[in-house]
Amino acid sequence: MDHYLYQIYLPCCFALLLDTLIGDPRFYPHPVRCLGYLIQQFEKACRKIFAEKCLIVAGATAVLLVLATTLGLTLSLLYLGEWLDHIFMNSAFEKYGIKPFQLLFSTLLIYVTIAPRDLSDHAKRILNPLEKGDLPEARKHLSMIVGRDTENLDEAEISRATIESIAENTVDGVTAPLFYALLFGPLGATLYRAINTMDSMYAYKNERYILFGRVAARLDDVANFIPARLTGFLICLVAPICKGSALKAWSIMCRDGQKHPSPNSGISEAAVAGALGIQLGGPSTYNGVLSNKQTLGDSENTTGFAHINRSINIMYCTSVVFIIFPSALYIANYLNA
Repeated sequence: MDHYLYQIYLPCCFALLLDTLIGDPRFYPHPVRCLGYLIQQFEKACRKIFAEKCLIVAGATAVLLVLATTLGLTLSLLYLGEWLDHIFMNSAFEKYGIKPFQLLFSTLLIYVTIAPRDLSDHAKRILNPLEKGDLPEARKHLSMIVGRDTENLDEAEISRATIESIAENTVDGVTAPLFYALLFGPLGATLYRAINTMDSMYAYKNERYILFGRVAARLDDVANFIPARLTGFLICLVAPICKGSALKAWSIMCRDGQKHPSPNSGISEAAVAGALGIQLGGPSTYNGVLSNKQTLGDSENTTGFAHINRSINIMYCTSVVFIIFPSALYIANYLNA
């Protein structure tokens, strides 16, 4: 249990705290952007090798290459930490089973896979101009985080799109990587981040990617299945802390969670919609093409910029509760020992 505490649980806690405090500094190349470049290069290579006749095989091969590379780099860093601990191990640390370099590298590896602060900052860049009535500026910042057309959106539509992004990315950017980190350590978090990044780059439903990205899309669906539902449950749990309704969040999540085109994204979005008493989903335009998505939630309140702040609070509260549960289990196990 001490190994789990020092090598897995504490790095998760420190990573969440570190990201909350400083986010993603802009002065260094973020590893996920480097991963994105790697994913692009593997795509080019696999398309060239397999040509256009075997796009599913080409996509599957690219996925395997990305995962293998991520696995190798992560294990190399962890072994480096283990080697440094062996060289510089202090007897005081050894007495308590603490391996400082492994703790440091594990924390940093998990830290680069989560993004609650970045998610919050992006939302606030939209919220601030909205509060001042500056819709063009709000639309500009919204276009950086969503794929839909933003040129003609009004305040309610901008707020709706922002809240949907926060709700969906609470899973993709926070709880899912933490879930796999808590189960499998830094390796789980980095492999999940690789899967999710491939999904964001390969899983487009257009002629170029409909076959090539099929394996990446299905793998992401599987990886997010449990984290999405666990996150939905926790959103219901924390709703009262954020001036929302737990009962309504649960009811809407159960009723509307599967109405989203994605098998997982609708769970957190429906829970947030219920908690805030607003309606998400509905028609959106992508590259001039209208997409009539089903609505999630009931329109008890007109969606506005005030709901953006509350959705950010829900995201943070859900993240904290997510990380607290293992500590409760650890303490219970310690007391029973």
